[in-house]
Amino acid sequence: MSLVNTSDAGNGILSVKIKQNEKKISHEQTRISTHIYEISFIPETTDDCIMQISFNSESSCKCVVKNLQLSFH
Repeated sequence: MSLVNTSDAGNGILSVKIKQNEKKISHEQTRISTHIYEISFIPETTDDCIMQISFNSESSCKCVVKNLQLSFH
């Protein structure tokens, strides 16, 4: 599970894509509060996953997921 905080970015739509070894991983995205989202997924292996985050179809970032909490600015 990873948490994404969009409070610094304001209101908008969060889009998340997750890949592991170049293969798309399905995930669940749950809005916990106005600006906090929980992203849950089950990796297929112990290899790192790449999470691509887009907010309002504009800003995007890629990060390696290793059981961490993310803040989106």
